[in-house]
Amino acid sequence: MSRKQIGYLLKTLLAVISPPARKPTALQSTVLSSASAYSWMWLLVGLVPTMLVALPDLSYPVFRDQATFLVLGDGLLHGQLPYRDLWDIKPPGIYVIYALIAKCFGPVMWSVGLVDIFWVLAISCCIYRFAERQVGPAAAVVAMVLNASWHSQAGYVNALQTETFVMLLVFAGYFLAMAQSRRSGLRLFAAGLLLGAAFWLKYNALAFLPLLILAPDLAFSRIGTASFHQRCCNLWRSCMRRVTLLVAGFSTAVFAVLVWFGLTGLLGILWESHYKVVSRYGPSLFLRVSHFWRYVLFVTVYHLGFATILIVGVALLIAWKAGELSHLAPAAVGAITGYACAVMQLRLPSYALETCYPFLAIFLGYFAVKTLRGARWLAGEFARHGWQAARVSVWILVANLVYWMAVGEFSSLWLRYEWLREWRVNHETFYASYPAQEPVDHLDGQILVIDYLKENSRPRDEVFVWGACPLIYYLTGLPHPTRFVRNDPLMSPWAPLTWRDEVVRGLKRSPPRFFVVARGDKIPYISFTRLDSEQYLEKLPELSAFITEGYERVAIFNDFVVLRRKSAPGGGAQ
Repeated sequence: MSRKQIGYLLKTLLAVISPPARKPTALQSTVLSSASAYSWMWLLVGLVPTMLVALPDLSYPVFRDQATFLVLGDGLLHGQLPYRDLWDIKPPGIYVIYALIAKCFGPVMWSVGLVDIFWVLAISCCIYRFAERQVGPAAAVVAMVLNASWHSQAGYVNALQTETFVMLLVFAGYFLAMAQSRRSGLRLFAAGLLLGAAFWLKYNALAFLPLLILAPDLAFSRIGTASFHQRCCNLWRSCMRRVTLLVAGFSTAVFAVLVWFGLTGLLGILWESHYKVVSRYGPSLFLRVSHFWRYVLFVTVYHLGFATILIVGVALLIAWKAGELSHLAPAAVGAITGYACAVMQLRLPSYALETCYPFLAIFLGYFAVKTLRGARWLAGEFARHGWQAARVSVWILVANLVYWMAVGEFSSLWLRYEWLREWRVNHETFYASYPAQEPVDHLDGQILVIDYLKENSRPRDEVFVWGACPLIYYLTGLPHPTRFVRNDPLMSPWAPLTWRDEVVRGLKRSPPRFFVVARGDKIPYISFTRLDSEQYLEKLPELSAFITEGYERVAIFNDFVVLRRKSAPGGGAQ
């Protein structure tokens, strides 16, 4: 590539990020005229349908990930420490958040759904503020409603995952970094602190650093009047200053948590039981899936939908033709960094793409507003020429397009309100027969086991669940003898083999009164085995012998076997 071509590419990129002063576009004039006077009214208008979309989240059961976070969060409240006393693969920040949830609501199933509603409202306000000055309040309202719909339709699996809290911190950091005032240095340092907090929720949150660095230059209201060379120098100097302050805040947050681990004596455990395991767990799927990037592309299209990706491309084309690419620059950088954040973990479950949902929704909001304005202009042109049939055809086409896009959303929302009505009648019955549960969750069996343990356990009784069902621990409140609340790491090739011996030693040292074995709970993309928990016991002869010699079956529920310690000849436990 020649120097002339490189210079042209740099000039084009700079023009998108920080274009020279020019006559305001029609979109910019509309945004600046409406955002100041009626901004809060537009926000209230958007929050009404957003609340209607999010309200059925109250009936969500608790997914196994969130149940794990609740168990560890509740353990923090009782003096237990992560990785040493309770183990999970996630960074420690999420357990602090769930400790607050456990403290506020106690062991109830609906706590996650209720907090998820508040999260939807909070992230919707962030999306509106992010988008209104760029693409206008109308498009911002469409974006916040679309994001809420995508999140809620994904179901209880996506509720309050780590990615959701990461996005709140990223938006807060963006608003701080974008603000220009005498205390801009302090704001940038605070934005770095928020990014550091997001890092302790999800390590790949660091991918959002470019968004925070470019925040002031991505806002079209910051356009300068300098020449190309001057703008290059100014952009370089301002970016270096921002990088320094952001990295300083980020490093402070990261170092503070490491100091806490050091003061509690957990720094070695953090390294051995977390970082070494994460380094094997992260690439485990990448190493076992042939044509991994083809798989990533397929999963991306599956979760986002081909229509969404197509509309984003059309929106970019419309913005380019209208000379409004700078208006979509913040959303474009956010979508790129959000997708990079999702792909960096080398796994793409549905909730991983929560990091780019808000930005993609802004593209769709821009497309919707532009399409409506274009249809209005075209209908006016037809009316001016007296072509009434063509004018009517335009609005019929628009109505069909709206119907095609909305019919599925309304049908899903109606169904979710039906579920909410059933939930209000009887919580436990509804959870047991929840129609949209993951196949391996077996909520009906878990609830039967929970009820049995509540009725037949005594104070200080312990229970050990051989399965990925931490909800049993959380709702019964019974302690467990080992630090592992799920068995999928113990069945996987990426976890240390010494952990299996550790579990057996812990069980022998403190035999629990109850032992629960799960069936039909295969999670091959995590454990990399086609065996369920009961079948896998054949590969662990020492644990299998411990169960056979010391326990007897007392109940068999749907996909669960409950065992109790055998009684000694004198009537006591062995």
